[in-house]
Amino acid sequence: MLAIGLALALAVPMGVLGSAGRQGGRLASSSSPRAGPLLVPASARGIDPAGAPHPFAIPAAAPPPYAGHYYAGTVYGGAVRNVSSLDVAVTIPDDFPQGPPDFYYVLLSAWDTAGSYDQIGFTDDFGIWGLAYSTTTECAGSYIYNPGAIQLTREATYRFGMSISGGVVTFTADENESGSWTSVFTLAQTTGGATFEIAKTFSCNGTAYYDLTDYEEVYATTGPVPPYDLFFTNNTADAAPVTAWSTFEDLSPSGVAVYPSSANTTIANEPFVVSFGAYGDTLRGHETAPPTVLHTNVTVTDLSPDSPISLSTYVSPAGWTVTFAPGQGSPPFTTLVNISFLSTTPLGPELIGVNATDGSGTYARLALVVNVVSALLLQVSALPSSIDLGQNVTFLAAASHGTPPYSYNWTDLPSGCTNSETATVRCAPSESGNFSVSARVTDGAGAAAGGITGLTVNADPQVGVPTASATSVDVGQPVTFHAAPTLGSGGFQFAWTGLPPGCSGSSATVSCRPTEPIANTSVVVRVTDAAGVNASSPALRFSVAALPVVGTLSPSRASVDEGQPIIFSASILGAGSGGDTLLWNVSPAPGLNCTGFLSSILDCRPTSASAYNVSFTVTDSNGGSSSSSIAFQVFPAVAILSFVPSLAGVQVGNELSFNVSVSGGSPPLSYRYDGLPAGCDAQNASALSCRPTESGTFTVVLTVTDANGFVAVSNVTVTVQPAPPSSLPLEEEVGLLAGVVAIVAAVGVAVALILRRPR
Repeated sequence: MLAIGLALALAVPMGVLGSAGRQGGRLASSSSPRAGPLLVPASARGIDPAGAPHPFAIPAAAPPPYAGHYYAGTVYGGAVRNVSSLDVAVTIPDDFPQGPPDFYYVLLSAWDTAGSYDQIGFTDDFGIWGLAYSTTTECAGSYIYNPGAIQLTREATYRFGMSISGGVVTFTADENESGSWTSVFTLAQTTGGATFEIAKTFSCNGTAYYDLTDYEEVYATTGPVPPYDLFFTNNTADAAPVTAWSTFEDLSPSGVAVYPSSANTTIANEPFVVSFGAYGDTLRGHETAPPTVLHTNVTVTDLSPDSPISLSTYVSPAGWTVTFAPGQGSPPFTTLVNISFLSTTPLGPELIGVNATDGSGTYARLALVVNVVSALLLQVSALPSSIDLGQNVTFLAAASHGTPPYSYNWTDLPSGCTNSETATVRCAPSESGNFSVSARVTDGAGAAAGGITGLTVNADPQVGVPTASATSVDVGQPVTFHAAPTLGSGGFQFAWTGLPPGCSGSSATVSCRPTEPIANTSVVVRVTDAAGVNASSPALRFSVAALPVVGTLSPSRASVDEGQPIIFSASILGAGSGGDTLLWNVSPAPGLNCTGFLSSILDCRPTSASAYNVSFTVTDSNGGSSSSSIAFQVFPAVAILSFVPSLAGVQVGNELSFNVSVSGGSPPLSYRYDGLPAGCDAQNASALSCRPTESGTFTVVLTVTDANGFVAVSNVTVTVQPAPPSSLPLEEEVGLLAGVVAIVAAVGVAVALILRRPR
């Protein structure tokens, strides 16, 4: 939606369009009607200072008839004296200066004792208000000159000054800002002069020229004279008012009047004055849906007998229509201006130029700036948009466009905040929650706009006791600490204290493996939310224990045989966290046939021979554990497989031997024989041979013992017969008997053969 605002300025001749960057009545520069002051070198505007018209010294004698270049102003008429400083205040016209062909100066001028004509003031420099200065005369032997050293601000008042010391002239310009002067320009130039010699005239090369002057010098202008009045005020020399003046306006065309008064001079170029409406330079339209036609008043005041006056436009935006209501005529009069515009006009300033003329070439012009703006807008914000209870918040309502002044009203503010009916409300809410705060602005034209912003007021953050995956761990075991803050404005930062050695972190969760034992440390977390409010948790009690340690396992004997008892003992060297769980493990199982698996003593009765691994593990209450193991051999039980004599019965003196077969046992084995007949000596051997020397029946007992002390016993009965009466040894008797038997047998065979022979 578009709306229209109006702002006005004094006469803007048609020539301003080219130099001010305008196309078809639209301002291409900033929408502000005031500009500068900015440094604008003349070369940047295509002006050659050496080639542009420059202000000449004004001859005291009447110049040739007026031909477009003329002077008008006042000249000093007091006593001749020498001074070191000159100042005057000049107000820049409330106007966009006219561009080509307009070029003219408004200057304070004086001669110094070196014959330099020194000047400072301002110029319409082909459409730009520029600061001008010069030291230009052949009497000084050289000159400097610039018609636009800096760009000046329209409607601003400047104090132009010249001071001289040691042959150097210093040019200065100060701008009046809110009642105080601010320096905007200074330049030093050597002329050789000691002082300014102020008088009515100064002689240069035999020619008399006006000396101290306030004047306007015109080289070219669209109309006969510039279309506005000029005011020189507060003329001083060495800080004392200069009050003695005479005029030389007769050198200019008709329509220019010069009025000296005390330390002031007025150059009146306008025979009549044109002004807009009752609001001056700030007239604006209502900022609502654009009307079809805008209205404003034009007032013409006559300062001379010229009449009647006619009004017209010399520039307007394409497609717009500007009409003047009936009622024009001889000044003074006020009439209505109707302005209709296109709804498709883009946002920004538009220029309408109004021309008032009496038909003789004398004119006054006024530039009306129509600012096309969007409807009155209001942007509402809360800074910051999220706070904690008791913190400050600033609500801002930023109105744009519209017609000042603005009035504001706030609603739905949280408790602790009061509607101040200003654009800013700063407060500390006293309740938590989510709030939608509304603001409404009304401008000076009655237009209104509203806006809304959100605010979150959080209760102060809280954090409970941190949690841990375990409140006690052993060194090297993993543990995780966690903090869960609530309330606050979020975005928490965490700072932990009291974490065990080996643990650190700055987030809500810290996972680590402690590296040293520590008893009953206090773990605390401090949280800070996005609003900068913090809270500390209660302490979490936490301990780190050393791991339990199992010493070397101790068996009651080095090895055993099947069936022999053995006891394994375990020692726990490290305490751990207490609450130990003890556990024996035997592999392979169950051959050791043990009891006491959950104690430090393992009591076993092996039932199977094998190589065993016996281990012991202690686990504390934290789950930390330590183990030790030992390898152990169980041998088969020793057994006598056979114990047999070589003869069950033997005669005294004959050889008797015993054969033994044994299995199992832990080597080495030992053998013992008991109950042997006389003549047989016991030996620790698995075989025994002897010759009994006595007869009788004997029970021989064999005892086999292995290295583990396991015993096997077997016995056998042996009969030893007495020896026969023959002196022959038994063997010889047997041999003799065998020989007899053989002889008898041979005889028997022979007889048989004889008997069988045929008769």
